[in-house]
Amino acid sequence: MRTPETLRTLLRSSLKNMLLLEDLKELLRFTGEKRMTLDTLAHFSQEFTFSYKLRNLVLRHPQYFYLSESGDHVLVGAGLSSW
Repeated sequence: MRTPETLRTLLRSSLKNMLLLEDLKELLRFTGEKRMTLDTLAHFSQEFTFSYKLRNLVLRHPQYFYLSESGDHVLVGAGLSSW
């Protein structure tokens, strides 16, 4: 059985993830192509408090984002359900 403290911690981390997802979707909406390289997004990680495992965050939410490889770059794009 979960204690109230563990439930609060779980709720905080869930809320934090939701806010990170919204920030990432908003950042991609500002671009004309609705996509950006993973390296470029890493430059915004401190300002938007993205986790250091940005690729894992994107891979956990395929309903919002997709990854595609273009040469030696990895692109992050906004999926259709994030409009």
